[in-house]
Amino acid sequence: MTFARTTLRQKQKIVECAQLGKAVVTCFCQSSDDRGAIRKADVSVAMLNGSSEASRQEADLVLLDNDLNTLVGAIEEGRYLWENIKKCLAYCLVVNVTQLFPFLLFIIFQIPLTLGPITLLLVDLITQLLPTISLAYERPESDIMTRGPIDKFRDKLVNSR
Repeated sequence: MTFARTTLRQKQKIVECAQLGKAVVTCFCQSSDDRGAIRKADVSVAMLNGSSEASRQEADLVLLDNDLNTLVGAIEEGRYLWENIKKCLAYCLVVNVTQLFPFLLFIIFQIPLTLGPITLLLVDLITQLLPTISLAYERPESDIMTRGPIDKFRDKLVNSR
């Protein structure tokens, strides 16, 4: 929804009501008088030209080219980075946990290590570097903009799955 020509009190009320309905609220800042709505909104956006200096300092995002299509591109890039970081972390955790297994056997059951620590580090470096880099540069999924926003309480970088 988009609202225009609202008073300061109406802006705050709109933000509060939308958040009660579990919506993610973005507030566009124009003047420093918008502070109440800006602080309550999930994301606040200011334009480089057309917004006061105080509102640009208060905003979470400042659009340098005054084009709202830039905001869509920024959201897409943020979601793409979030997904790639999750993939890289999941890969590194799975690989490193399996490599801890021989050390645990050595510590608990006194089974000797077949490779020394330095050799294992070199093997890790050689075998993990390229797959991790390739995950970081993976293309975004085609449905990335059809998904809902990331829930900051439910969606974590590392989860039990």
